[in-house]
Amino acid sequence: MPPLPWSPSARPEADAVVVGSGPNGLVAAVRLAEAGMRVVVLEAADRAGGGLRTEELTLPGFRHDVCSTVHALAPASPAFRALGLEREGLRFAVPDAPVAHPLDDGAVVLPRDLLEAERVLGRDGPAWRRLVGGVAEHGVDDVLSPLNLPRDPLAFIGFGARALWPAQAVARAALREPRTRALLAGIAGHAVLPLRSPATMAYALVLGGLAHRTGWPVAVGGSQSIADALVARLESLGGEVRTGLRVDR
Repeated sequence: MPPLPWSPSARPEADAVVVGSGPNGLVAAVRLAEAGMRVVVLEAADRAGGGLRTEELTLPGFRHDVCSTVHALAPASPAFRALGLEREGLRFAVPDAPVAHPLDDGAVVLPRDLLEAERVLGRDGPAWRRLVGGVAEHGVDDVLSPLNLPRDPLAFIGFGARALWPAQAVARAALREPRTRALLAGIAGHAVLPLRSPATMAYALVLGGLAHRTGWPVAVGGSQSIADALVARLESLGGEVRTGLRVDR
């Protein structure tokens, strides 16, 4: 594959070059293409998608997600929703119970319905609703949207006041049952940080709240289906994805 001709004396073959074809890069590429730009995406791997990979790892015909598999933010992200990728055939399946945390004596299962979750969690039910209820009822548009004045400033301030805390501290202060604390810790663990770190509660609030608002969907056909739909949309707009190309500088 020849290098991109990028010099002041020659008109470049693209208005924008996106390095990496993960979900963020592909969404950015599609938005640029929608704005009328000529977009080229460069990807070091042999297939587009980054962590959106689905492969036959065991038996023929059985597809397994290699990296990400649950996409709680897919129906909640304003940028992703605006793409309308159902036109490219993308579909999601949403389970009735979005989250289950295994324990030695069984598992704690979180129902999607917030009122049912409050009942199932017993004496921690009211505290759980107070913690994640804001996201469950109002969503995360203000959190994920560009820097604008929030539509609901009080809810946004309330989210920020909780989100800045370490998840470990909140679990110990607000919850009494070890099972509920384990559930919160498992969700906050998506921060991939020690749960004593500041702002790890933000992950628990967003993902825990979305478990009740939109559920935790999986892509039908595997996570690769999301990447394939994004690539199809980009190519329909005249964009291009080049794989097997590592960018060094």
